[in-house]
Amino acid sequence: MEKTINQVSHARVCSLESRVEALAQSEVRLKEQVSALEGEKQELQSTVTRLQDLLSSLSIHTTTTTTTTEEHALTPSHSERHAAAAKVEVLANRTVDSHPHPLALPEGS
Repeated sequence: MEKTINQVSHARVCSLESRVEALAQSEVRLKEQVSALEGEKQELQSTVTRLQDLLSSLSIHTTTTTTTTEEHALTPSHSERHAAAAKVEVLANRTVDSHPHPLALPEGS
């Protein structure tokens, strides 16, 4: 009987050790995933900043509103959208060969 109790106790200890090991491995995987997500979040924030800078350079002023989930809404005015569309149309009508300034060729060419 005592041998059976020791066997059961040993089996429980082994089972608990196995569960602790599995949990430790899960913790490591979760920490890696959290780290990857934090890196992705920083990249996305950097992209948002670059896009906002680009919009500002095109004279498109945006309003950023933060919600409880930290979503951002960009709402340019009608005149800003019209001005941006005009700039895009000018850029779209340019060809690959159209240069803003003529190229100077070296002498003897």
